[in-house]
Formats: sequence, structure tokens, C-alpha cells
Amino acid sequence: KKFSDKLAVVGLNGKYGYIDSAGNEVVPLKYDFAYDFSEGLAPVCLNNKFAYIDKSGNEIIPFKYDIAWEFSEGLAAVSIDDKAAYIDKTGKEVIPFIYEPIFDFTDRFAQVPIEYDKPWDFSDGLVKVKFDGKFGFIDKSGRKIVPIIYDYTSEFSDGLASVELEGKS
Repeated sequence: KKFSDKLAVVGLNGKYGYIDSAGNEVVPLKYDFAYDFSEGLAPVCLNNKFAYIDKSGNEIIPFKYDIAWEFSEGLAAVSIDDKAAYIDKTGKEVIPFIYEPIFDFTDRFAQVPIEYDKPWDFSDGLVKVKFDGKFGFIDKSGRKIVPIIYDYTSEFSDGLASVELEGKS
């Protein structure tokens, strides 16, 4: 099992929680889904709503999101009613609920590992967003750094990202 922030997600009988490296249950197996810890918090799901807990299992950000992602560079993507936003570790909305999902959120509930570049993670202070069917990049304040005009963009890697506009790369 993969450990993050010294804890690993475990599941039994359809419920999830966390263990430490010695196999001790640290956070009870009571969640419908639980994701890796990152930057000290983990998104967990109960009754179809997501919240964030700390490594002791304390609810830090309440159950109110339809989907929630791990923290990256101090922010996490969350979604309500098919609109995405970014929150900080206090739950404060830093970037408003105006963006569209980049891919089908049902992938988050797959029972097998899915290997992909997480489109909601910041890299070098930027993240790919989708608005009105087009892609671009914003910074952590929500300022558009790469215009949201492209049909497709890759993630940034080493300061570069490929783009596609009207069938041309």
C-alpha cells in the first residue's frame, strides 16, 4: 500500500480509513471513500459528500463538496454542481466556482488505480482549467496566465505545455 504523509488508505467491507506504517488503525474505517493525505489533509467521502480531515481524523473542512482532490501547492480543487473551484487549507474559496470539470469525475470512484496526470494539481504555480469548453492556465490567485482559448493543453512540465487550437498543435 502507498503511504503519504506517513499514512495509507485502507478499505474493508466498503469502508475506508487510514493506517500507519506499523499497521495500526489511525483513522477509523468509516468513510465511503478516502484519498491520500497531501500537505497534512485528506479528502474523504461520506454519504456522497466530501470533506477534509487531518491525520487524527478530525474534520477540518466540512462535508459539502460533490468531489474533492488532494492539496497541491497549498490549494485543492473541489466541485459542487459540476463547477470547480480551489480552496485553501481553511476551506476558504480562493478561486471561485466557475470552471468546468476537465474529465469525468466518475473516474475518481473507480475501484482500480487510474494512472494519469492529475489535471487539478498545480505545477510551478499554474494549473490547467476549462471554461466554456476551452482550456488555459491560471495561477494560485486565479489570474489567467495562459488565455483560456485552446481546444486542448497538456500539463506544464519544465516550464512548457503543448497546446492545440483549431486542430493545430
